[in-house]
Parts: sequence; structure tokens; C-alpha cells
Amino acid sequence: MGRLAFPSLIAQALAPSAGALLIERQGADATMAVLTVFAALNVVLIAVLWAMCRSQHARE
Repeated sequence: MGRLAFPSLIAQALAPSAGALLIERQGADATMAVLTVFAALNVVLIAVLWAMCRSQHARE
């Protein structure tokens, strides 16, 4: 479980500092744009995983 959780925990630990640095260097608008891109990417990746799981179950 630790190996699976490690990348997520590292990302969660770095996120506040990275967000603060991004706000300081680029401003709030750029930070919101970056967060929007990450959210959209997350939705796309979930849709791909969902489609892969559906196709795998359809073959069974």
C-alpha cells in the first residue's frame, strides 16, 4: 500500500508550495488556468480508464 500511496502523498505535500510559488510568480489568473488544465486532464484520464475497463468487461 505504501508504494501505491507514495506518489499521491508526495503530490499532496508539494501542492501548497507549488501553488503559492505559481501565484507569486505568475499571478492568480495563471494559477487558475493551470488548475483548470489539470482538472480537465483528470477528467480525460478518468474517461480513458473508464472506457478501458468497459471494453475489458465486454470481452469477458
